[in-house]
Amino acid sequence: DPVRSSGQLWKRGSSCLRSRLCDRGVRQRFRARRCRLDGGAPGQSTPTPHRPPRFGPLGFASRSSSDRPCGPSSGCLYRRVARSAFQANQVHARREPYALPRVHADRFGENGGPGVEGHKKDIEVVASLPSLRELTLRSITLSSTAFLLDIPNLQHLDIKLGGTADLRELAELVHLKHLELWRIKGLVDLSFISHLVSLETLFLQALNRVVELPSFRNLQKLRSVVLETMNALVNLQAVADAPALESLSLVDMTGIDPQSLRCFIDHPSLRRFHPGLGSLKRNAYAEALIGLPPSVWLPPGAREKAELGIMTEKAKRAVN
Repeated sequence: DPVRSSGQLWKRGSSCLRSRLCDRGVRQRFRARRCRLDGGAPGQSTPTPHRPPRFGPLGFASRSSSDRPCGPSSGCLYRRVARSAFQANQVHARREPYALPRVHADRFGENGGPGVEGHKKDIEVVASLPSLRELTLRSITLSSTAFLLDIPNLQHLDIKLGGTADLRELAELVHLKHLELWRIKGLVDLSFISHLVSLETLFLQALNRVVELPSFRNLQKLRSVVLETMNALVNLQAVADAPALESLSLVDMTGIDPQSLRCFIDHPSLRRFHPGLGSLKRNAYAEALIGLPPSVWLPPGAREKAELGIMTEKAKRAVN
């Protein structure tokens, strides 16, 4: 139909014309607004300072093609913060790596926990920050962790990803209060944990080659333990040895047999127990076995059924 086709062509042409006019109007308004913010008039070019380089992970600064000049009153919070950090550290835009204390020393302090990701060159300079209390090492493979022993106030340490398989040197961190180990390839030996006498919280996740834990009998201050996806673990007697343990959380621990949790029955200080053993039936049995208040959702009657099963097992053992 020629009439219908011509109408479609007219509609398509009018929509294209409207979009072009709209785009041109937006560009004009944006240009005028930018000139007003920079202190000039439309059509007048005003020299504006260049934005400082964007800092990459741990001491790298780069200048990309998208870095355009911006006015001092442009309202861009990131640009103002970056400019102040740039002026404070007196770093010039270049692609060579900078020394860690010169660029990131203001981030390492008492007010926050810094993190180092994917960068291990000159990582030892972290030890020159005496006020450092928290540190996260992510996606880093280290041949030695001895530099951490030179941080006197280190209390919170997270090591995530990477392939640092030998952590035995951490046994001398006697002031460490929180330790988190997450998906470290090749890590097998966790015996150093038994020497961290000031440890209060422990979080272990996805350490697939760890088949046993050292006894926590010497950890008099250990209050909370979280184990997540530790598929090779089958016995938690080492955790039950902690004399002051108050909270135990098991998340996606499908390799744990609920019967092996009998070591936590009548624990003197255990108050919270969160079972995550892979099924509602196993969770209900574990809760009924420990005898603490419920902490996970269970179908109505599931815990009562598990308690009845436990009582039946006790009666059978008494008869035998």
